[in-house]
Amino acid sequence: MAKMLTARSIERLKPDPKKRLEITDAGSGLYFVIQPSGTRSWAVRYRHQGRPRKLTIGTYPLYSLADARRYARDALAKVDEGIDPSEQKKRARREAESEHNLFAAVVEKYLTRHVRVNSRLNYAKQTESILLKDVVPKWGERKIHDITKRDVIELLDGIIDAGRGLTANRALAMVRKLFNWSIERGILDTSPCQGVKAPLAEHARDRVLTDDEILWLWCACLADSYPFG
Repeated sequence: MAKMLTARSIERLKPDPKKRLEITDAGSGLYFVIQPSGTRSWAVRYRHQGRPRKLTIGTYPLYSLADARRYARDALAKVDEGIDPSEQKKRARREAESEHNLFAAVVEKYLTRHVRVNSRLNYAKQTESILLKDVVPKWGERKIHDITKRDVIELLDGIIDAGRGLTANRALAMVRKLFNWSIERGILDTSPCQGVKAPLAEHARDRVLTDDEILWLWCACLADSYPFG
């Protein structure tokens, strides 16, 4: 016959190396679960629309006996209202994961965990400016998985149409790095930038310094003790 658990009785319970144990807390719908490994957790069993259901509460001692009973009471109250607390918990988790995968959220992670700590200050500022001003306003509320090659091309076309061809090139380089970082982090499997070329051809400058410019450069180097410092 099931008995009400106590803090002391819980501490005395030992794992069985051959099987998973479930100890009922009489009168609460609560179960204390002990895995063969020794991991301990709480769960609630109930019926919803005639089907047996189970809601995992959390591990012990993170959730004490009092915490688990309170959680179980709340869950069973929802069942009485016609709500499936297990499905509600799964839905909340899916929504939270979805928010983490919004493009704006991934950009902030990228800036915080990679750009700001691994890049020179000027490059970090330029990257942040282009991503936050030119890219996030377009894609920020979309899931990063939903962004396609066509979206990338349309983004670049819009920047070029605004007369900012070089910025379009920089934007492509920066979003390509962002998507590649997302692949490394396991957020994406492929990059929508694959096969997209820089929209504007850039030519190297071949201008030679004048005599006055060479003199000015030499004086500047001397003032800085280079190359003799």
